[in-house]
Amino acid sequence: MKKLLLFAILITAIPLFSNAQYQSIFGSSSTSWNIAAEVYVELQRVTDSVVAGNDTSINALNYKKIHFFAIDHFSGLPPVLENTAYVREDLTLGKGWIAILLNPIYETVFYDLSLSVGDPFMINGSNYPVDSVYVLDGRKHIRITYEYPMMVANTLLIQGD
Repeated sequence: MKKLLLFAILITAIPLFSNAQYQSIFGSSSTSWNIAAEVYVELQRVTDSVVAGNDTSINALNYKKIHFFAIDHFSGLPPVLENTAYVREDLTLGKGWIAILLNPIYETVFYDLSLSVGDPFMINGSNYPVDSVYVLDGRKHIRITYEYPMMVANTLLIQGD
């Protein structure tokens, strides 16, 4: 009976001592990302600036409000707010979800750091296999190669800051 009681106490206490396996994508005070892209149709360079905002709750889940800005480097105009979405993450699973407030709410996984070579990952509605997983400078990298008409592209998921 004592062994059963000790086992029950240990099982209950384990979550108190376990740490998150993955690092948060959000900084301690502020978070933003700049994504450079060449827009060949218009022959201009555009940067998408993504800025994390306030915390919010949707369907009892905690999200960060994310603002997407477009910066046109040739016009000199100020950044334009293009869209707003909501991001949540699970540091134990190493996954992040992005939600768009439609009716109903649309949510999809936008990163998964637990992927292995050959695992499928959805990009723009199609599943593509992970083609490599490696560690560089102490950070896990997951590469997915996918194709669009007339081009091949890579998505690289990198763990850490």
